[in-house]
Amino acid sequence: MRMMFGHNASSFGEPGQAHPARLMWEQWLDAVRACEEEEGLRWPDGAEQTAMVLWSALFGRFVLWSSTFERHDARELTTFVDRVVGTLLRDARRFAPGASSAGSDSPARNSL
Repeated sequence: MRMMFGHNASSFGEPGQAHPARLMWEQWLDAVRACEEEEGLRWPDGAEQTAMVLWSALFGRFVLWSSTFERHDARELTTFVDRVVGTLLRDARRFAPGASSAGSDSPARNSL
């Protein structure tokens, strides 16, 4: 974390207080779990690992994008988000109860 952002994230807040990003993480995890509960999706690595992949990929890509010397084309971010979310949703549909192999390669709807 220090290498990416130039500071020690463990020093935020008072001792014993939850890190400010904790609420955001819980929202990501709740969204992934809602997709399981409401849409019947199942991720091969589970909801928590899927949320971690989303968090890491999207936040990491944003940080890289925002610090890329004068290249700030928002379309790059949109394309990346669509690809990551689409890939995870495709995998979730493949592992959903009652999923068949037919049509599993169709484009994913980005509803996450």
